[in-house]
Amino acid sequence: MLEKKLSWIFTAATLAMASQSVAQPANPEGEGAVARELALEQEAAARERAALEREHVRAEAAALRERANVERELALEQAAAERELALEQATAQRDLQRELARAREELARTVAEVARVSAQISRPVLRDVERNLRFMVGGPAVLGLNIEDTDLGVLVNGVTPNGPAATAGVAVGDTIVAINDIELARAAGRSAPSATLLGQVGNVVAGDEVKLRIVRDGDYRDVVVKAGANRLRMPLTIGGDEGSWSPAAWLPFRYSGAWSDIELVSLTPALGEYFGVSEGLLVVRAGRASELGFHDGDVIIDLAGREPQSPEHALRILASFEPGESLQAAIMRQRRREALAIRVPTASSQ
Repeated sequence: MLEKKLSWIFTAATLAMASQSVAQPANPEGEGAVARELALEQEAAARERAALEREHVRAEAAALRERANVERELALEQAAAERELALEQATAQRDLQRELARAREELARTVAEVARVSAQISRPVLRDVERNLRFMVGGPAVLGLNIEDTDLGVLVNGVTPNGPAATAGVAVGDTIVAINDIELARAAGRSAPSATLLGQVGNVVAGDEVKLRIVRDGDYRDVVVKAGANRLRMPLTIGGDEGSWSPAAWLPFRYSGAWSDIELVSLTPALGEYFGVSEGLLVVRAGRASELGFHDGDVIIDLAGREPQSPEHALRILASFEPGESLQAAIMRQRRREALAIRVPTASSQ
């Protein structure tokens, strides 16, 4: 019973205290403290947010400065590289111009030396021809032979394919002992056999018949050769006691028409090394042939698919083309191989 009463008293007291607590008015000081605390927290958060924003701005500014520095360095490096490249190109251009100038000077000296040596060699040869043979090299007609003096007459060591002599049956290895019944055998007080033969050939024109007596394998036979027109005016190569002589081997070769003043010489090993080719014909002077594409200093290595072996051979190849026809030529120019398309001019265009 006591316990129930005590419990009732405790419950009543609790209810009374609760009612008093509810009935008490609000505490302004407590509410102000809470508000101040909230305000302080908000200010701290704002300061932290502002600090973060300032840090972000500083980071962005630093990144922009870094990028600007990198771009500036790249621009400086590019400008330096461009200046260096321009300087290298200018230097290379100057070096190339100097090298070309030296090459032109050396070419001029080489051509002058070739001309000088050719003149030195040709003068005694021409004097000997004039003194001993007494005829104009290259008459109006040809037989199509290369010959060499022997005691019996002249030895045939070359025959122009399909030429007058070949058509008549003359062959390499034959010995011509007479022409038009004039003996060619070497004798005291007489001209060399080749001089006698060439003197007779110089008196005929294209279409004339020339009687030759030849010896082949010990047998004598007579053949009649119908002289052909000398398109090149260089009919024979002469050989004698002092060795063979061919005008084209010593003198710059000239031809009429489109090639009237072109000058060609065979390459020596030294010239071939200089021009970068082992074989060919040096164009000492192109003359009118420059209109067809040839230049001074070119080296002709191929004409219409054939390799010219001498200036005479080159002109024979060129002479085989009629006016208006075309041919291909391969040349070396400034140590580079080039192709030329040539059209032989007609008489009206020359």
